[in-house]
Amino acid sequence: RGRVALQRGPLVYAFEGADAGRDLRRLALLPSSPLSAEPRPDLLGGIVAIRAEAAERRVDGSAGTRRITAVPYHAWGNREPGPMLVWIPEDPALADPPPPPTIAGRAHPSASHCWGPDTVGALNDGIVPPTSRDLSVPRHTWWDRRGTEEWVQYDLESPARVRGVEVYWFDDTGTGGCKVPASWRLLWRDGGDWRPVAGAGEHGTRADRFNRVEFEPVTAGALRIEARLQPGASGGVLEWRVIG
Repeated sequence: RGRVALQRGPLVYAFEGADAGRDLRRLALLPSSPLSAEPRPDLLGGIVAIRAEAAERRVDGSAGTRRITAVPYHAWGNREPGPMLVWIPEDPALADPPPPPTIAGRAHPSASHCWGPDTVGALNDGIVPPTSRDLSVPRHTWWDRRGTEEWVQYDLESPARVRGVEVYWFDDTGTGGCKVPASWRLLWRDGGDWRPVAGAGEHGTRADRFNRVEFEPVTAGALRIEARLQPGASGGVLEWRVIG
């Protein structure tokens, strides 16, 4: 409702993060937006892309504009992991608001592994899920790695004084193969060295809630969660907050 999909001839098109960035869900395509077909023999083995001018929802509630590219749906996901969108809002008010300017929101996320349709951008997109098994919001998962030790990381925009984190785990027990991890720990980067935080409380692995860990304050340039996945199971993170 209130969204539009692009089709050219028999082909449905999609917008993806490789072209629009990880903030893809902040964009809208107004009914008046001009569209143009653009042959791209250099892209994805040779396609006809669709170029459009999208509206972008900003922190202050205003809408800017940005040129974006749509590719045939069958060809998405062949360049890098990231988000994808077929049904795009026609009104910026229906687009997701950008995350608040927090330490986590300004960080660059990365991971030891991220399954194709998922995105590390879910770690700090500011979207709080209703439950750990919710599939309607972007998510990061380590699927299909099982029982391994994996990590997610924030490279901070600039060194920041931090004293805690909150983690919302992905767990689709009953419908999929992801569970909360068996255990995890938090590291911070001190120059070129990774060190475990000191004085930390319980590293919670409960579903359907944020698991908060506080520790002795550190001035970090980067933070890393190292998670031990449950035997035979994978896992993931829906949102990761940093407490300054």
